[in-house]
Amino acid sequence: MLYAVSEEAPVRVQDVDALLSAFVSQRRSADDVYWLKENAELLRLLVVSDTAVDFDALAHYETFHSTCASRLQFFPQYYRFILSIIRDLEVLGYGQRLFERLADHVRQQNLMSGELSDLQRLEADWILESRHDSALCERIAAFCGNAAFFAVPNRKAAFELTHAVFYASRYGAVEPTWLGDVSTSLYNAGMVALLDNDMDLLAEVAVALQYSGSEPPFYWQQVLCSAHEKIQAEPTGRCVPGADYYHEALTLGWAATLSGRVLFANGFAASDCVFARQERARQPSPLRELSHALWQSGDGRCASWERFLAGGGQQLSDRTRASVHALDASCAEFPGFFQAFSRSVSVLAHA
Repeated sequence: MLYAVSEEAPVRVQDVDALLSAFVSQRRSADDVYWLKENAELLRLLVVSDTAVDFDALAHYETFHSTCASRLQFFPQYYRFILSIIRDLEVLGYGQRLFERLADHVRQQNLMSGELSDLQRLEADWILESRHDSALCERIAAFCGNAAFFAVPNRKAAFELTHAVFYASRYGAVEPTWLGDVSTSLYNAGMVALLDNDMDLLAEVAVALQYSGSEPPFYWQQVLCSAHEKIQAEPTGRCVPGADYYHEALTLGWAATLSGRVLFANGFAASDCVFARQERARQPSPLRELSHALWQSGDGRCASWERFLAGGGQQLSDRTRASVHALDASCAEFPGFFQAFSRSVSVLAHA
């Protein structure tokens, strides 16, 4: 099942103009690779959220658009970012037929052959609208179907899982049936994200679940809605990599639009360019405390949350126990998740 966004534009036209101005000229220099990454992600969000963008707002990209061929020639290693930006600009109504000329150059130079990562090959296939080769599909499907792997904290792998779903589904345009049953893996990755208070990852998992034909639990949506309302754009000057919550702002906004809410809960003013999170001092992650308690239980740790709680789990704080109970109540996949998360099967027993 594919999900439609709200019929009402997620953000006002003036908000989009301010947003594009900030990402194009206020946050970073266009010569910075992070500029390419951020603008590719922002434009993709505007496309998938079906946001109406005025042509004058897209004109912020005029300089980049006119120099992108030279940039691609000098920076061929960034071809995926450059092609993604140009294609989405054309989808939004700015320019035409340039993407195909650039894509032809990429194919002629066989730039895709420089990708050793299956995920980046899948992304290149999506951008270039190429047919996936069968061996690539088999490897990606095996990776996505290994549900127990995603029940263990591994943030990089979890983001690779969500992106595999994005590319395979062409961002919700088709159901990625060739991935098989990816939902359990996504639920497991989402439960780890919830335990770690990782709203960025949880938002991506929620979107990937919907793109794969499943639905994020209502409790997860409530948590994401609360986190979305705490993101605030501020006029605090240029930022450096990792210095603000821009990616979390985009992913939370993305998840919000798929639930019929607005892209940026607190709006976006012309002077804004850095994203902050409005909240009190962050509490310790329940994930860390729970993992430590399981490790301290040694080889006798239980694969059942109820049995573990009656034993070594008694040392857990009230806050962590409440977090795990809420997770248990929210998701039918929790028992299977905890069994894999507990890592209670002995390695030596199978040696």
